[in-house]
Amino acid sequence: MAIGSAPLFDEYERKLREIGQKLDPALRGKDIPPLLRQLEVVCAIGAPRFDQDAVPALTRDRKDDGILYTALLADADLLVSDDKHLVPDGHEHHWEHGGNNVVAVTFDTLVSERLDAASLSEIDGSWLAAAHG
Repeated sequence: MAIGSAPLFDEYERKLREIGQKLDPALRGKDIPPLLRQLEVVCAIGAPRFDQDAVPALTRDRKDDGILYTALLADADLLVSDDKHLVPDGHEHHWEHGGNNVVAVTFDTLVSERLDAASLSEIDGSWLAAAHG
């Protein structure tokens, strides 16, 4: 189950605006709201509300602290990111704060080591159409 929060959605939107056209040259500003909405739809639950200004310094990049804090507060099993501040070794990193723990993994690690390929064929992604409706 995916977990969302304001810091996660803000960072996703910022990254789309910052590097989106490098990933997809056809991406335009008008495409960003539907992509953001799609992420919001995938995130079935939200982390408990917290004051973003009071997030503790957890990583070397303050912009990433809210995302990590979201995962910790929500008691997430995994945080999937290719960000070097969230997964410093580029593979897997264990984070702990305030008695909560989360494992951050890269997308490659998720796919190659943590997902059962057989179960992927059972996923029905058609419900994502609601994000565009």
